[in-house]
Amino acid sequence: MKPTLSPNGLFFWDGSGWRSLLSADGTKFWDGQAWIPYETPAPAAPDSLAPLPPWKRSAVMAVAAGGVLVLLAVGFVVANSTFKLNAFVQTSGADSVTQLQLEQRYRAAYARDVNRIRLDSVPFAASPGNAGVCNAGGSKQGCFDTDARVVGDMQALLTDLAAAPTPTRYRAADADLREGLTAVIDGFNLRNKAIASGDPNATFAASNTKLQVGLELLRKAESEFPSDARPMPSLL
Repeated sequence: MKPTLSPNGLFFWDGSGWRSLLSADGTKFWDGQAWIPYETPAPAAPDSLAPLPPWKRSAVMAVAAGGVLVLLAVGFVVANSTFKLNAFVQTSGADSVTQLQLEQRYRAAYARDVNRIRLDSVPFAASPGNAGVCNAGGSKQGCFDTDARVVGDMQALLTDLAAAPTPTRYRAADADLREGLTAVIDGFNLRNKAIASGDPNATFAASNTKLQVGLELLRKAESEFPSDARPMPSLL
């Protein structure tokens, strides 16, 4: 039996609610045979789509198992050819498909930029035989360069998060995340200003204060994201 598809072909009706055919991160689309890139802005859900009640807020996402696509949730016919979907239902607190997509896009941008931040922050970390580039025994030039790279990464994250509407459930956490990132950026810039001054008596007291404020806000933001859709990986 052929399912009811939305006019844009991105959702199907499973008898109880609309389900998305987009991948979890919103970048690929299941066309019935394979995942294909989906790079254009995701359209809104069908006009008739009403917010799902809490016990039915879910999205069907396809995953391949051993190279064989096996029916787990629902089978249907598209373009007169039968295909089977190996899927699992991910419970979501998002109250509509549009909100679910916004959350997916937010997490995708966050993950991309935070992974870059984590990579460029490696020199900060102390390890056996390595004091950490900004700690006592580290390198002032190395500290300056690492600060500058991470500042650029964090500014890119702020830009990317501002490029799309903030999901409703993320608003409080997003506000603290942005404020925390801004404080950390200020802290790194203050530290680099002290380094660049060449003053042997310059201290990092002001920068450390800013960094502490920023880290507390980032911790707060991480705790405020909904547990079923928390952006990953952690910035802390």
